[in-house]
Amino acid sequence: MSSAIRRTRQGVYQINYHFVRIPHYCKKVLTGPVYKRLKEIFKGKTAELGFGILVLEIPGNHVHMFVFAPPKWSPAEIVRRFKGRSSLLLMKKYVHLCKAYWGPRATL
Repeated sequence: MSSAIRRTRQGVYQINYHFVRIPHYCKKVLTGPVYKRLKEIFKGKTAELGFGILVLEIPGNHVHMFVFAPPKWSPAEIVRRFKGRSSLLLMKKYVHLCKAYWGPRATL
């Protein structure tokens, strides 16, 4: 997808956002299978909501996303949509993430 001008019935727009998301304590947990699953979750979420990811980089301890979205979505709402669902799905599938953040007795 490109950063093209988009049209709706009400207007014309070209809105792109750059988001950086850092996990708590900057732990390097977004690697290997967690990295692959996170990319899948984000791509599914963009298709569901009508957004598009222009660039998605996950170097291990944070996420860089360059996203386009319709003007009806505020930046805070876009981040909330990505963050909330992805965090829950990753914690349920990869129990070691819970333990990395909340200690050995942590469960979800």
